Amino acid sequence: MKLLQYVISSILLIVPAQAAPLWYNGDWNNSTGLANGRNYMFQDAWIYEDFIVPSGGWTITGVFSNDFFFPGTLPNSVFWEIRSGVSPGSGGVLIGNGTVSATVTPTGRTLFGQSEYTVLGSGLAVPLGPGKYWLAAVPVGSGSGNNPFVSGTLGSNCVGLPCGNDGSAFYYEPGNPSFQFYPTTNFSPDQKDYSFGVIGTAVPEPGSLIPFTLACVLCVFFGRGITADTEATTRRPL
Repeated sequence: MKLLQYVISSILLIVPAQAAPLWYNGDWNNSTGLANGRNYMFQDAWIYEDFIVPSGGWTITGVFSNDFFFPGTLPNSVFWEIRSGVSPGSGGVLIGNGTVSATVTPTGRTLFGQSEYTVLGSGLAVPLGPGKYWLAAVPVGSGSGNNPFVSGTLGSNCVGLPCGNDGSAFYYEPGNPSFQFYPTTNFSPDQKDYSFGVIGTAVPEPGSLIPFTLACVLCVFFGRGITADTEATTRRPL
């Protein structure tokens, strides 16, 4: 019976968990960020921030950013893109994009009359193999109001890699070829990393499926043994 309990525990550890933050670049570092918005008063502009998917791969179900908004300018939707191979002046390869409804949650932090909110776009199903990717998670406005600014970060409370400390972000203005996939560090050495994240599930590595299969076999074996013992007990004459 103890062995059976151990097998069941092993299965619970191996089976993929429910969707959770797989990468988060970190909390706001008390400095201003850069423009990150579409369909606001001023020109569209946003940020691409890099993240690393480890061995096994991920399935992305949601993306988010922490942004500062003036009153009355909160978004109803999020534009998102995931790319690979981004470099200065080049967008690399587009993996996926779209616009989804936004869930907007206040963080309680404020700066110069603006309040910070976590803007989440969910309902995605984007499989990613191991490698380096860039994420844009852009609040979409109603056509008026000041553009939001994505929070800068130094990696506080980060999850996954990188941890808000590699300076590989890019700035993008769709209407200005001079500022498309423009390294943010060109603005200032302090303009390095920004508060983005992804939610999803990690795909089990192939090696982990071997003990999983073995555990399933043992469960079936011991389950039958327990059933046989029970039947023998109930049929034993008094």
